[in-house]
Amino acid sequence: MICADEKPSIQARARIAATRPARRGGGLRVEHEYERMGALCYLAAWDTHRAKIFDRCAANDGIEPFDALVNQFMSQHPYTTAQRVFLVCDNGSAHRGNARSTASKAPGQT
Repeated sequence: MICADEKPSIQARARIAATRPARRGGGLRVEHEYERMGALCYLAAWDTHRAKIFDRCAANDGIEPFDALVNQFMSQHPYTTAQRVFLVCDNGSAHRGNARSTASKAPGQT
């Protein structure tokens, strides 16, 4: 049994300055300012029986990145030889429907 989901629009950030190690008598110095590096979609699948996680990041969400996550674990043993693999996920639109490219969407859709 595999449980899977995605977390869209996670902000990738980088600190402006590097963290400095603690000095004698002082503490660790961590920069509080950061720059945004865009948004990513984090996808993860958890094998509940084997306590193994499969994960990946994608530029955006949708059926194509979710299919890539499914292919990531279905291409490995023991899933390739299993008679059945149960995949549990929510009913979000990224997990169902036909794969469509951005060019084929109707005007006004994103």
